[in-house]
Amino acid sequence: QAQLADDAVARVRTSLTQELKGVYDDPTQVLLLEQMRAAFPGQPYRFPFYGNFASLALLEHTTAEAFYANFYVANNMVVAVGGDIQPGRTLEKIRALFGKLKPSKALPAKPKFESGFNGSRLVVKNLGTLPVSVLAVLARLLDSSAAASLMKEGGESGRLAISAAAGFRLLEDRGLLTLTAFPISSDATTALGDAMVSAVGKVRTEGFPDAEVRKTMKAVKLEAALRRSTLGALTQEVAEAALYGDFRYGWNLESNLDKVSAEEIRRVASAYLVGDNATMLVVLPKDEKKPPQEQLDKLSESVAGLGPGKGKAVAPDFATTLYAGDKSSLALRAERKPPVPATRQTLPNGLTVILKPERGQGLVAVALQARAGFAFDPPSKAGLAQMVASFLALGTDTLSADELKARSVALGSTFGVNLSVETVEAGMTIFPEDLPAALDLVAATLRAPLFPAGQLPAIRERLRQYGEALTRSPVGTARELAREKVYRSHPYGHPSMGTEASLATITREDLSAFHRSFYRPERAVLTVVGDFEPEATRTQISSAFGAWNMPASDQAPPELPQVGAPDPLSGEFSRLVDAFPSEVVLAFPGLALKDPQFPVLRVLGTVLSARGFVDLVLGQSLAYSVNTGLESLSRGGLVTIEASVPPQQAARVVYELMLRARALGVSELSPQTLRDVRAVERGRLLREKEYLYSQASNLGFYELLGPGFGIYDEGRTLPAEMTPAALKEAAARYLDTSRLVRVTAGPPAP
Repeated sequence: QAQLADDAVARVRTSLTQELKGVYDDPTQVLLLEQMRAAFPGQPYRFPFYGNFASLALLEHTTAEAFYANFYVANNMVVAVGGDIQPGRTLEKIRALFGKLKPSKALPAKPKFESGFNGSRLVVKNLGTLPVSVLAVLARLLDSSAAASLMKEGGESGRLAISAAAGFRLLEDRGLLTLTAFPISSDATTALGDAMVSAVGKVRTEGFPDAEVRKTMKAVKLEAALRRSTLGALTQEVAEAALYGDFRYGWNLESNLDKVSAEEIRRVASAYLVGDNATMLVVLPKDEKKPPQEQLDKLSESVAGLGPGKGKAVAPDFATTLYAGDKSSLALRAERKPPVPATRQTLPNGLTVILKPERGQGLVAVALQARAGFAFDPPSKAGLAQMVASFLALGTDTLSADELKARSVALGSTFGVNLSVETVEAGMTIFPEDLPAALDLVAATLRAPLFPAGQLPAIRERLRQYGEALTRSPVGTARELAREKVYRSHPYGHPSMGTEASLATITREDLSAFHRSFYRPERAVLTVVGDFEPEATRTQISSAFGAWNMPASDQAPPELPQVGAPDPLSGEFSRLVDAFPSEVVLAFPGLALKDPQFPVLRVLGTVLSARGFVDLVLGQSLAYSVNTGLESLSRGGLVTIEASVPPQQAARVVYELMLRARALGVSELSPQTLRDVRAVERGRLLREKEYLYSQASNLGFYELLGPGFGIYDEGRTLPAEMTPAALKEAAARYLDTSRLVRVTAGPPAP
């Protein structure tokens, strides 16, 4: 029942064209499009799902209207509602809203697929009832074994591949299993192709050990559980499954993964990893010569040599194959209990511990944060904190780098370390039974890293490349420049990755000294959120972290100064970056997280983001995106309004954003706007807290740098007094254009 405005297509065409340029500028996206074309010749999946420049240029209002009328119809949609609802009342509401929609009698026929193998199938009749789950695990096994073996092929001197990976893409009627490798040079292309075929052939004939299959299945299951831990994601996957055939495909995903075995993997590999189901695709840069035809013919022969598939290949039926005639009950999911308030305690060594049990989640998140961010870099050693964080996964006094990686893989989780302005954070999300091992891993990594001297040049070069990549990104450049200009000489304005000159001065002794000074238990918070028993977890935490002590003779490092009052004059800065689109940033000095007025800035940011998006993106089509950012730390902060824009519109968008910021200090917000802000903030918190790790990270951050974890735990993130007059006064004070820094990064305007 939506109405398409007369100028709607023209207004969005520019944005869609820019998105398409981004797709075709990304080699990985181009590779995927070529893989789809090669795997599904003559079939609908061969068409680029982003469209192309010609089709966008020809798209008309009547075409878009016809598509909407033909496909957005009652018999081509599923409505799924999940959560804390009353089913009867919800169904009545759905009937009232959707019951009058008329089904279409002119839905296009479902595309027919050619018989025989053309891209991997979702379902093959004689393979049992688990092909989708098995294929997902098989792809991960290929990634960890076959792809890894390609990186070692030829040895260090004759290495064939820069990188290699395997993946599985699930479609409505088919699936696509890929093994992709990037050759070290064009001369290595055919040798690498032969090595890829050999690796696939080995998997087909030998399969995988039971232990490796179980380990990989656990990782895939954890990944699925994390993805589906939010109500929105689970509801969407169930709805998609219902649209494609049977909602149990979406609901029973984890329970089906539990049934994957080494025998199933061997059975599916013998049917799918075969010559008549495979296509070798060679994608070359435009300026690269095509390999000699005899070499390409040899590759084709290698692929054909994988042999024929076992069993008859039949057209899949997503709706009936797995659940045909089977009215078995749904897989049970644990009932989630209402969350209880988080609690805080301090270990004898000074480590703060926050525990928040959420029973029935089936997952646990562990986050350890310490005040050791790049703001603590010595002035002449910018990049030191980043370099220390980069070494954390490279071995400890008790575990080698390989052992650390093996332990993380055994947990099914990817251990991560992130550095920000004031903090370093390490953590992971795991199944409840793995919590003790996860605590041990996090403790060992942060407590006593080795800093192997032989790794120093590689880490230094990696950070240099990251910093260089930032300078090639309009977004990264604009944000870094805005922070530098707002914070002036304060440590918060340090370059996050350092500079080439400062990185060159950093020694192993510098790394050890920084770690000893800033990685201290009294400067850290450990947060655990999820499905665990508090008493048992306290004991496990004491065991893992109790030995983390600093010598009594060690002096605590000096504290950061408060961010000083900004200069009275605003500034305008620009930096040329040869990349599209341009990025504009309006930056104002902000507030510390513990400042009682900080929640006011959140309200102002929400309003500015919404108005900028509606007016400048949807209304006037001047910008591709508009959003606000709040950087709130222990000693100060930053408020930004950011927009991605065509270079020729940069000055206009800056002006429009300034108008909207100034308007908040002149006119009061309406009562309806305040109600909307409260609803938006409530929804933001609910969505944020669905992710256990996000909740753990924010609880720890509020405790370490802000007013305490209770503010976030209780959802008190809006001002206690949120009146139109108070917000108007706050906007006039905090969005004062005399304190504004304007930054533009991107190509020159035409």
